[in-house]
Amino acid sequence: MWPTSLEAVICALTPDGCAPQRCLRWAEGPAWSGSGQYLVFSDIPNNRQVRWLEEDGHVSIFPSPSGFSNGNTFDWDGRQLSCEHLNRRVVRYEHDGKVTVWGDPLW
Repeated sequence: MWPTSLEAVICALTPDGCAPQRCLRWAEGPAWSGSGQYLVFSDIPNNRQVRWLEEDGHVSIFPSPSGFSNGNTFDWDGRQLSCEHLNRRVVRYEHDGKVTVWGDPLW
């Protein structure tokens, strides 16, 4: 169930009653989870990540706060890796919800 236009994507990612410019001021760092069949991207000004499920178009927030993360990708086991700007580190989100730090601090 892929959105067919930019407007459809914005509507899918915007909670009812919330103007898109307030809910999604800046989004980047998209990554596709082939094993989970979802798109994740960073909403940096709001310090969170947003997840869109292909199956039913459901949108959820994970994680929040995200450490102003960006640079998302997935490893071969389907675990998400992200660069946290606030904490100056790279983290991996395990399947059980735990966070593994890969590099701290990086700069």
